[in-house]
Amino acid sequence: MKSPFLFSFLLFACCSVASAAEAQGKVTSYGVFRLSGKEEVVKSPETPTGVTRIAADTPILIAPTNHIPAKMGVLFGMWYEITNVAAPDGDISVTKIARHPPLKKPDGTISTGFTFVEKQSVKDGRVNAWTGYGFYYDYELAAGDWEIEMQLNGKTVCKQKFIVFKP
Repeated sequence: MKSPFLFSFLLFACCSVASAAEAQGKVTSYGVFRLSGKEEVVKSPETPTGVTRIAADTPILIAPTNHIPAKMGVLFGMWYEITNVAAPDGDISVTKIARHPPLKKPDGTISTGFTFVEKQSVKDGRVNAWTGYGFYYDYELAAGDWEIEMQLNGKTVCKQKFIVFKP
């Protein structure tokens, strides 16, 4: 006869291992970046500019800092990693939540942030990706605290705060 205690212990151990293997993320680098190639512009009405720019090549870190000058053409962001992703190799949806000081858009509305779903590649249960924001219009040049948070399945896996300042 098998012990009910042994069965309960094994069930508890399996559940503990399963919860320990939950996806986890971290920021691996952040700062001011530059693009080494062209970018694709995609309509995204949820963002302050109404478009999202997707880099065709790997963004290159040129200044590791969280202090960002509010200047036209400045691109800032972060590389991040998510491990223990319970998905087959391929693309998954990672949600970016950006918070920023109030921006008065050309249509007169005020934006204090946005949510945008990014497709990222999974390889062997791991995502290694870049996300960020660039200043392309005068009305975006808002000094203050900016934050980029990444979520997977509704759970925050990493976030980074930036301090944007008027040079």
